[in-house]
Amino acid sequence: EQSWEQVQLLGAYTVGELLYRHTFDLAPEAIHLFPPEVRSKYREWSPDEGSLSDDEDIWESAALRKLFGKVVNAVGCTVAGLHD
Repeated sequence: EQSWEQVQLLGAYTVGELLYRHTFDLAPEAIHLFPPEVRSKYREWSPDEGSLSDDEDIWESAALRKLFGKVVNAVGCTVAGLHD
């Protein structure tokens, strides 16, 4: 319970970013599972996000932050549902 409160304080997108960074640190080969065409599905599509290209810095990817944030939210909702 306390750990989920910490996630909520930080925000799911921030925790999602930490999650994908740690994942790629531990398993660098996983980076290849998120090519530009996959990341483009999770973009914000705002003008300040710029265009998505093969040489985009995957470590600073807003799309991955959003995707992994959704995973964090899904896990949180599932765990919360177990307590109901």
